[in-house]
Amino acid sequence: MSYARYLTAINSMLLQAVLPEIQSGRAKDGLNNCISALAGIAAQLERVAPEALGAIDVSALPEVLRTLAPTAALPEAVAGSALTLALSNPVDDFATNHEAFPLLKAGAAWLKSQPWPNDAALMKSAVALLSWETAMRGDTLARVHAAEQGFAEVVGAAGVPDLNQPALEAYLRKRFGSNDIRVTEFRFLAGGRNRQTALFAIEGTTEIPSRLVIQREPPTQMTTFNGVGMQFAVLQQAYAAGMKVARPVLVELSAEELGGTFMITEQVKGTSPVPSMDYWSLPVKSDKLPASLAAQFALLHNIPIDPLEGAVERYIDPGKGQTWLSDLELLEQQLESVAQAPSMAVTAALAWMRAHVGCVDAVETIVHNDALLHNTLAENEEITAVLDFEMAHIGHPFEDLGYVRPVIEQMTDWSRFIDAYVAAGGRRPTQEQIDFFTLRSILKLQIQVMYVRGAFDSGKANVPALAEIGASFLPKLIDRLATQLNGILQS
Repeated sequence: MSYARYLTAINSMLLQAVLPEIQSGRAKDGLNNCISALAGIAAQLERVAPEALGAIDVSALPEVLRTLAPTAALPEAVAGSALTLALSNPVDDFATNHEAFPLLKAGAAWLKSQPWPNDAALMKSAVALLSWETAMRGDTLARVHAAEQGFAEVVGAAGVPDLNQPALEAYLRKRFGSNDIRVTEFRFLAGGRNRQTALFAIEGTTEIPSRLVIQREPPTQMTTFNGVGMQFAVLQQAYAAGMKVARPVLVELSAEELGGTFMITEQVKGTSPVPSMDYWSLPVKSDKLPASLAAQFALLHNIPIDPLEGAVERYIDPGKGQTWLSDLELLEQQLESVAQAPSMAVTAALAWMRAHVGCVDAVETIVHNDALLHNTLAENEEITAVLDFEMAHIGHPFEDLGYVRPVIEQMTDWSRFIDAYVAAGGRRPTQEQIDFFTLRSILKLQIQVMYVRGAFDSGKANVPALAEIGASFLPKLIDRLATQLNGILQS
């Protein structure tokens, strides 16, 4: 019996007996994060199935790697043990098996050393290595998925944690100089690892709308995301350009008022087009919804940059000698600095990008960088609001397209999405450009979550949401990278 069984038993209790009884939206978010983290840890403690361990085409490997390929048969000494962490160091995408580690490490180094991308033999070897790594990860993720089944839908519920109704009412009376203002409703929304969000209604003034949303940053930032000051500036320009965004009402950059900086926007009609605010929520099959999102991207990418200079970060600044190649080199350095072990998916993705970085042209727009379905509202398969601009920056418009591609392709034909984007005023990308930015977007997000996970690993923060990032979110993200890269190499 392994420790994984203890963790899955705990998960069963949390899912069946605890989660249904919780009324607070914030508490449900926290418990769901804990359940995901436990599911990931339990799966990591289990040994990869023999058929996945031996699922490699040895004949496709170069001679230097063939002797390192593991077999399906496990050594007798460890065949009955499911506790593998003592045999090798944990790695980011769950390939912790002692037998797999030599080829995992050597394969990543070999992929990094090869010329890209015109050697047919290299392509065959790369596909064989990536497919083997994906098979092992898939075996583990199947156990994660099974342990996560039964999630209760996360819904908003009334609650009064740090951000609360009396304090908000006092602030609004002070801000608008009227003691007649009353906050008549106050309800927290579930979702969001980095801030508190609440819906509220007011009476006693006509200066601002009566139904509003407040987003308050945490008192201590544990993320690399930008604050409400930048987001508010982008929202103002997006609203003026006719984008479907919440009307910006006010921003408060003093943390003294409500314990953190915050902004207030008008409420927008619509509901989330996915069952929960989870990044991994399965998308609905639709042609209309992706086309509506594509049109919003086109509007965003045509917003003038000049009014936002200085307020919004520029990722690639030619004036400072920065190029997309130097950005790629920085990306690789950052990944190496935070990685716990080699990954062939990451190594091969970086190698492919180095060979194709010349396809990126010098175009700059405002980029949302996180406009997946959980950050939108919709009604009748039409986007009613694009939410959460905390990762917005000045960059390349195809960053947004590459970011949403893995999800859009699950909803509709990719070419339809691009046609809708072009019809609304966007530029048509080449396949090479889309492939480049698909890989880059996943790697950029991987760096962000790995930095956040580092805060948890180092003891700087003891937050369940950060545990979930390391144990559950990160391996799923690397698996998405491997899936996209396999598709690119085999297309």
